[in-house]
Amino acid sequence: MMLKDSFTEIGAFETLRKVSGIGYNAVEISQIPMTPENVAELDRSRSELGMDIAALSVAMETPKGRPGDSLAEDFDKIVDDAKRLDSKLLRIGMLPFPAMKSIGAVIDFAKQANEYAERLQEQGLGLYYHNHHIEFAKFDGKFMLDIIAENSPA
Repeated sequence: MMLKDSFTEIGAFETLRKVSGIGYNAVEISQIPMTPENVAELDRSRSELGMDIAALSVAMETPKGRPGDSLAEDFDKIVDDAKRLDSKLLRIGMLPFPAMKSIGAVIDFAKQANEYAERLQEQGLGLYYHNHHIEFAKFDGKFMLDIIAENSPA
């Protein structure tokens, strides 16, 4: 269930109060700007509602013209947000389109993700990848998802 419109309309805390009211006690935060206000409301939902912020979505690089934090530019802030929210899992939501153009581009993406994963492990955080159907396309007879896994062991 996507809640980003509700976050915009009534705020993170009130949205999660409604989510809690229908029986959910854990959420993954995706496509929500991690502004100081949103982080504070997410933290408040943890303390007042018992909400578990199970994972936070991250980008390695912020796409041009789109808002949001990236591991490349906001690594320390992302780590601080995750620790404040007691969220041990960070996930990359999708392979950037330029990384899908060749086997070399997929490998480069995976190796860069692995470097971030190693740095995040030092902070007690895990970095994961959320796949879609596109990662089952093949390069040289190998699924993109397998290429990513082989080149990002961390």
